[in-house]
Amino acid sequence: MLIKNKNKLSHIIISLLLFITINNAIAQQKEKKVNAFMFYMNAPSATILIPEKSDECEIGKTSWMTDLGMEVKLRGLITLSGGVGIGSIKDYNPFTQNTTLGEKESTFMTYSYNLKSGIWIPEFSVLKKRDLHVAMGANLGWEGFTGTRKIENCSDCRSDHFSFKNGIFAEPEMNFFFFQDYLGIGTSYRYYFNNSDLEYKIVLLKLILRINQPIQ
Repeated sequence: MLIKNKNKLSHIIISLLLFITINNAIAQQKEKKVNAFMFYMNAPSATILIPEKSDECEIGKTSWMTDLGMEVKLRGLITLSGGVGIGSIKDYNPFTQNTTLGEKESTFMTYSYNLKSGIWIPEFSVLKKRDLHVAMGANLGWEGFTGTRKIENCSDCRSDHFSFKNGIFAEPEMNFFFFQDYLGIGTSYRYYFNNSDLEYKIVLLKLILRINQPIQ
């Protein structure tokens, strides 16, 4: 338990130090103030459960997710967003059931929903005379998470529902925008605090469609 707590603490410290270092390094970059509306998809992302919960549900630790969401960015500095996700996880205790298509085995599906707000440093250009901008920030939010062991595409089959302790998270994030800032890609690391059954989440690839409204 002591080692686990130390690992979680180190995750927080590393994330904070990384964000502070980046902020100090580029705080003097020219500010680019815009209001923006964004649609995003995380495909894929990996949500890691705490070992106790995965053992209790007899499932793996990693849920591979696809997330969809919307985000508003105000003056290039503050973001408000919400999203939902669906995924699957390795099931070590599936059940079987006879259906009209024969005997089928269950799978374990996961679902998530979140709200978050972020603070961002001004966007900056990495390569002069090139259409490429970098955005870096840190989010604080809340996420709900549920799971269901069921036969896919069967409305009358057995279905077992599992509840998870939802929790607050902190999330450093980095995005890259190009094509006149209309398209972007990104990545993030989400750390859940101790009251959650989730340990952390890594967004391997975030796809972004953005509509900008420059501020005069």
